[in-house]
Amino acid sequence: MKTAKKSVVVLAVVFSLFLPTWSASAQVQHLPLSSFIDVQFEAAPWTDPASGNVLVFDLYGARAAIFGLHLGTTVQGGVAIRDLGNGTERVTVNWQTRNAVCAGFNANGEPAFGRLPVEIAAGAPASLGDGHTIVEFTQPSGSPMPTQFEILSGIGGRVAENFMTSVMCQNGELRVGSGFPEGTRGFAQTTQVALLSTGVPTGCPPEKDGDCFPAEKVRFMPTGH
Repeated sequence: MKTAKKSVVVLAVVFSLFLPTWSASAQVQHLPLSSFIDVQFEAAPWTDPASGNVLVFDLYGARAAIFGLHLGTTVQGGVAIRDLGNGTERVTVNWQTRNAVCAGFNANGEPAFGRLPVEIAAGAPASLGDGHTIVEFTQPSGSPMPTQFEILSGIGGRVAENFMTSVMCQNGELRVGSGFPEGTRGFAQTTQVALLSTGVPTGCPPEKDGDCFPAEKVRFMPTGH
C-alpha cells in the first residue's frame, strides 16, 4: 500500500507540472474533449515490467460504445493547443474517465481481474474503474486530432512527449490469475508516467530499467488490503 501511495504522490507532482499549459494565453486554443475522444477506438493496456501484470482500461469509453454496453461510462476534460511558432503545435489533453471497463491479466496471460467488453456483452459482470489521464504531444500546426496509435507511432510528424495516467478499479472481481480465489471482491490499480521526449541522448530518462516510465505499477488485490 505504501508503494501505491508513493506512486500516486509522484503522479500528482508530475501532473502539477503541466497545469500552466491550461492558463489563459493568446497563443492557446481550447477545444472540447470530444474533438480528441471521438477519433479514438482503442482501450489502453498498461503493463508492469516487474510482475508482468497487465491492466486493460477503456480509457476513452470507445470499447463500451462499440459493444453497445450501457455502463454509465463518461469522459470529462478538455484539449489545449499551444502554437510553438515554428510550424508545430503542442497539444495537451487532460481528462477524467469514470465507470469504464477494467480487465487484468497476469504474466502468463491468465485472467486476473474483471472481464473484457466482449465478455460483458455476452452477459458477464462488469468491473469498472475511474482514471485521470494527461497526454501531451507535438504535431504540425493545423493537423487533425490523431488516434492513440498515431500519437505513439509518430505518424504525420507527431512526437509523443508525455502520457500519464492513474487508474483505480474498485469493488471488482478478482480472477484466478490474480493468485486469489475466483470471484473474490477486490481492486485493480495502476499508476503510469511515460516521459517520452526528454532531450537526453536515449530519448528517455537514464533509469535502471532503461525505459521511459519512471512509474509503472499494476496491482490486483482483495478489498481491504
